[in-house]
Amino acid sequence: MLKEVRPGIWELHVDGSSSKNGSGVGIRLASPTGEILEQSFRLGFKASNNEAEYEAIIAGVRLAQGLNIEHVHSFCDSQLVTSQFSGEYATKDDRMEAYVKIVRDLASTFKEFTLTRIPRGENVDADALANLASASAPPKDPALKRIARQEKALAESLETSSKDMEMTEAAEETEPTHPPVTTPITDADNPSEKDHDQDASVPMETDREPEYRCDKPWMDQIRAYIVSGELPSDKWAARKLQKQAARYVLLDENIYRCGFSGPLLTCVEGKEARQVMEEVHSGSCGNHSGGKALAIKIKRHGHFWPTIVNDCIKFSA
Repeated sequence: MLKEVRPGIWELHVDGSSSKNGSGVGIRLASPTGEILEQSFRLGFKASNNEAEYEAIIAGVRLAQGLNIEHVHSFCDSQLVTSQFSGEYATKDDRMEAYVKIVRDLASTFKEFTLTRIPRGENVDADALANLASASAPPKDPALKRIARQEKALAESLETSSKDMEMTEAAEETEPTHPPVTTPITDADNPSEKDHDQDASVPMETDREPEYRCDKPWMDQIRAYIVSGELPSDKWAARKLQKQAARYVLLDENIYRCGFSGPLLTCVEGKEARQVMEEVHSGSCGNHSGGKALAIKIKRHGHFWPTIVNDCIKFSA
């Protein structure tokens, strides 16, 4: 199932910031018709200002990739970063060289990509988002952390290993007790830690249990909360939905799942999810994969639903 290509030239403004409280990035992506998508991430590691600038570009470019955009004009206010990218400045250490290589590799995936330096006064939105992320003190309660970690470019691989992905998917299908137990949130991209990308969507109850859990509608509550702030009357369900919805964005009426690295994932349910499983498993995209491997492939093809692992295991049985 091919994702829709978004036409026209999109403008990407990025900025990185580092302070005594931490490091953060700000991203502002504007469509040709004026739609704005803004994101602010607090990095889960200490970074210099230059490193934060590169992390911002990497995160912004991956956001554009996830939306299937082909033409990107990007802007930042760092003379060093733009000049190293263009080759005007040489990189003087391995760290900056690694960052430049990653950005150039990502840029090559677009039909058109430019990176231009602009004055700080013309980058105020991205600058404000980055400063907000870096200057705010980390919350004392680890269960309330809102740190969306971007893996450090020097340590990451653009391909997630099957083992790590299986750990992530298994945790995503774990549903908490009611009321929920407060547990620390960690980063599943690090195989030494537990998954903090948990997503236990509560599907609507039906009298008859469907063959696959993806058949139960799960996106309506998220869409209603994002659009109008609508919450369930039960306070525990409301808290759960608020935490869950923070991992999603709504664009052109479609819901996308935010990751900590890599592109956004298109959310599907019902017949569409079944069609994705069928196409990736036995269609032109696949080779009769096993359950967990099938779930990994589906995510790499850009699709997501909360019970993807269990459904794929059942589908492949």
